[in-house]
Amino acid sequence: MLGACEKGGLYVDRVLFNGRYYAQKLDLADRSILEPFDTGRKAGVLRDSFMQAYWSDEYGEIKYQIGGGCLTDQILGQWHADLVGLGDLLPPDHVASALLAIYRENFRANLSNHFNPCRVYAYEDEAGLLVCSWPEGSEEPATSCSLFGGSVDRP
Repeated sequence: MLGACEKGGLYVDRVLFNGRYYAQKLDLADRSILEPFDTGRKAGVLRDSFMQAYWSDEYGEIKYQIGGGCLTDQILGQWHADLVGLGDLLPPDHVASALLAIYRENFRANLSNHFNPCRVYAYEDEAGLLVCSWPEGSEEPATSCSLFGGSVDRP
């Protein structure tokens, strides 16, 4: 009989692995996903209402999501499982594929042509790993942080 961790790993792999990496599967246009969390408390740095902080009326989607992007910490849960001795919750070949995709899609040998309005940890001609990228054919949410500055940098 499978335990909760094994069942969770099977579910994550079946639902989120796209053949190369683990991508977010969330209907960003479904506002009802947020409703259980809208308890009247303030949210965000401006202390907006919860819906103002996390829903975009302009784009009709949930804010701050990555959609089909290749996120650098997509297998962080597997790493934690390894640290605490739970073993492989995700298939090792899929983890290896995801790590390779992270390197191929997100590593930049030179960041001088990459616009970043947020926190800067690498500068100009230094190399760096982008937190997320949207490989060709993946869907990028309209409200992602990469739209700052009016242009999207695609590898």
